[in-house]
Amino acid sequence: MTAEYIATEKPDHTFNLINRDQRTPIFEPEKWNRNSLVVDAWAGSVYTKKGFCIANARLPYYDISNNITGETQHIIKYAGSGVSYRTYQKNKMDSEVSMF
Repeated sequence: MTAEYIATEKPDHTFNLINRDQRTPIFEPEKWNRNSLVVDAWAGSVYTKKGFCIANARLPYYDISNNITGETQHIIKYAGSGVSYRTYQKNKMDSEVSMF
């Protein structure tokens, strides 16, 4: 199981993503696996994939899509095997450092 940290610049927001299949695109939540969970401590919310897709469309502080603007920081903690640090400009990865 993976745990991910997502911090977006536009909109300015941070949340955690649990158990997303790493083969699914990070900026396309509708393609995430069904048992993905979003944990948003700031909003005090936990969403299933389906619930997050609804919230993502309605709430201005998510806006996770291929149309995202600004910088996004993405940290992935793999179960027992390492960490990856990624940054994106808009929806294009511009750096990645992995430690295994």
